[in-house]
Amino acid sequence: MSDKKFKESEQAVWFIYDGECPICNIAANGFAIKKAVGNLKLLNARENMDHPLIQEISDRNLDLDESMVIKMGKQFYQGPDALQLMALLGTNKGWFNQLIYILFRSPSLSQIGYPLLRNVRNLLIRLKNQNKIQNLKHAQTDGIIFRSILGADWEQLPPALKLHYKNKAFSSEVTKMQGHLTVHTSLYSKFLSPAFRIVGALVPKSGTKIPVTVYARSNPHNANYILDREFNYLDGTKLRFRSSLEASGHNQLTEFMRFGIGWRSSFSWDGEHIRLLHLGYVLRLFRLNIPLPVSWVIGKGYAYEKPISDTEFKMYMEIRHFLFGKIYGYDGRFRVAAK
Repeated sequence: MSDKKFKESEQAVWFIYDGECPICNIAANGFAIKKAVGNLKLLNARENMDHPLIQEISDRNLDLDESMVIKMGKQFYQGPDALQLMALLGTNKGWFNQLIYILFRSPSLSQIGYPLLRNVRNLLIRLKNQNKIQNLKHAQTDGIIFRSILGADWEQLPPALKLHYKNKAFSSEVTKMQGHLTVHTSLYSKFLSPAFRIVGALVPKSGTKIPVTVYARSNPHNANYILDREFNYLDGTKLRFRSSLEASGHNQLTEFMRFGIGWRSSFSWDGEHIRLLHLGYVLRLFRLNIPLPVSWVIGKGYAYEKPISDTEFKMYMEIRHFLFGKIYGYDGRFRVAAK
């Protein structure tokens, strides 16, 4: 397609899929959207790797080997978000559209159903002995992990936060940050601390202005952002907290600790802060993210980061329980170290 024709159809709803995936082909042939929404355009990624949309998808670090992508207006949707969008946009005509509406009309159903479909999809492609598309590996893109999460807001980030989140996917990049944190605990969080220690979530010991070094690492095999934190208490105690952040949709991520325990949150830039708002907890089991209804026990997380210079930012995090109020938190400031 020429650039001119592509621009003329930018307002359409685009369905970008893997033509070697049987499930994707069923979706492409059966999916129909309501007339009021606009026109539906199909794009087989394997046959159109030079299409401008494929480049846009790669610029946002969206992996076409994970699932199809839907573009509506200026927004891109993948994974559970794409399934729910299909349910909302689809007509009630045909068995496929009715099934999609029944299965994926709610966010919870989409979160449960997406990993199942993804695993079946990947198995079918392997059984056909087909290679992966690898759009992220081969694309002409800067590959910045958090560009895919923030979208256009990435360009609005101040220098300190761009330095903080500049790591590229499928690389061995490391960003070092040094600073201090004051950790606040409560009697209830001390009661939960054995569980926190087992799953490697948070540091269970309070302290004031604890020196902390953070290494943000990329993984050469995927688009994960790994945070390795070293706490050096003034009494000589050394604690380490390691987690892996994965994009789980536009302005959403999941932070995984040991044993596949994850905290889902929104991740957005409001013009002054990066804000993380609680969306729930999950358990990853055989690549399935199973919702864990434990917010009433553990509480709900909230965090923000705010730049204070071109290389420094301050941060705040708390966990708040519906009965006991704030049960855990930390705050402090960091400087992104020069290479």
